[in-house]
Amino acid sequence: SKNPQRPSHYLGPRAVVSNAALTDGAEILGEVRNSIVGYNVTVAEGAVVRDSLLMPGSKIEEGAELTRCIVGMNTIIEPGVRATPETKDGSEDFLSPLCQDDITVFAPGLIIRRGAAIAGNSMIGPDHIRSHPHIASQNPDYAGREVEPC
Repeated sequence: SKNPQRPSHYLGPRAVVSNAALTDGAEILGEVRNSIVGYNVTVAEGAVVRDSLLMPGSKIEEGAELTRCIVGMNTIIEPGVRATPETKDGSEDFLSPLCQDDITVFAPGLIIRRGAAIAGNSMIGPDHIRSHPHIASQNPDYAGREVEPC
C-alpha cells in the first residue's frame, strides 16, 4: 500500500529489475533480480544485486556485485565490492558456520570498503571493524546505535 510519508520507488532510465519486491522510497539505478529491497535503499547505476535482501537504508554503490546477500539496515556497500558464492579470492576470516548455502550476511550500520572481495557463507559484523579495518568500518550515520555482534 502507498505510504503517504515516503515517495514511491524510483527506477532510473537504465535500471533492470526482474522478479523483485521494491518498497516505497527505494531508488534503483542499477540491476536488481530476484531480490527484496527495503525502503530508502539505493542501488547505484552499474551495481548488480541478485537473490538478496536489502534492509532499509542500505546503499549499494556503483560497480558492486552482490549475490545471495543479506545487507543490514544502513549498511553501505562501497564501489567494486564483490560478495558472491563464486568469489574465491575473499578472506576466509569471515566464514561462519551460521551461514550456509553460500549466503553472506552484513550486519547493520557498516561500511564495506571499496573493492572488498567476500566469499559466500560469510558473516561480517561489528567485531570485524577492529580486526579488519581495510574491509569494514562503522557507518557514522549509524554511530551511537546499539548494534549486536554477529
